[in-house]
Amino acid sequence: MGWRTRDAVTRHGPHALLACSIVFVVALALGRPSGTVPGYAEVSPVRIGSLESGRVVGVDVEPGQLLEQDAVVGTLDEGPIRGRIRVLEAELSRSGALLEGQKRDAQTSLALAQAGRAESRARLRAARESLALAESRLESARKQVTAGLATRDILTRPEAEVATLKGEVAQWSARLSAQSQVADIAESGMEQGDDDAAPAVASGARALGVVQEELALLELRRLDMTLRSPLAGRVSAVHYRKGEVLRAQEVFAELLPLETTTVVACVPENFGQRVEAGGEVELWPADGGSPREGTVVDVSGLVSEAPDRCKQRPNEVGWVRPVRIAVDGAGLVPGQRFDVAFEGATDDD
Repeated sequence: MGWRTRDAVTRHGPHALLACSIVFVVALALGRPSGTVPGYAEVSPVRIGSLESGRVVGVDVEPGQLLEQDAVVGTLDEGPIRGRIRVLEAELSRSGALLEGQKRDAQTSLALAQAGRAESRARLRAARESLALAESRLESARKQVTAGLATRDILTRPEAEVATLKGEVAQWSARLSAQSQVADIAESGMEQGDDDAAPAVASGARALGVVQEELALLELRRLDMTLRSPLAGRVSAVHYRKGEVLRAQEVFAELLPLETTTVVACVPENFGQRVEAGGEVELWPADGGSPREGTVVDVSGLVSEAPDRCKQRPNEVGWVRPVRIAVDGAGLVPGQRFDVAFEGATDDD
């Protein structure tokens, strides 16, 4: 049986393989919808630049190099910014010391005002008590004079003592009022709101805040002097060399993403169906595989010459209307070709 099987395979194997290939191709063709248009996965270059002008001190990539996300592409001279940062750090230290001095002075003034108020209150209380005793002695002496038990000479000393103590009460009362106002002002100057500094140190706090804010902005600018890749991709171009000056917002290098989710369909000028944004699309990979689904996101109103990727034959001339499609699912390989079928499209007639 073995030699017979081998003989059958030798005789009929190539014919069977050819038949299977034909069946596969026919099945593949029958599985794809008719009326498709060519399309390709589009990728737009990512331009890497800087918001700061500076001299290029490092070029860390070259065309064709693969980069991971956040990889260093180039560096600019940080010298001017670092110099300003050192100046601000010294100013920050000085402003911080001044603010601490203002806080200590304000706290000392508040403590002195509170102590003075407490002393005046105690002195006023003692003067009032002494005045009450002096008035009691004066009243007792007056009763003796009225009863004829003593002459009016004994009233001289008590009356003088009462008058003196009344003056002391008035003096300490006025001093207590003034010192209470001073203490209240000092206390209000040390009261701190939720977001604002105490009024007594507000000027120093504002000066310190200005320095801190400028220093934080300079630190952010310093970080921007290191140019990084915003995503994984392949370097397509580097426009500057070490020692050259990169101006603000100019392109330092260009990067091509490794994946894309956009397909450009080349709809012929005489395409007999209406294609509109929001329409559903079915995309068949030209190299085989399961179809993908997508949504039309942009239909160009201008007709242009067909790009090379949409030409079926070299040197073919045709006019197409580009239609951009957002593809569902994982990213596509840039340049991948598709046969695009617009589902639910209607005839113009």
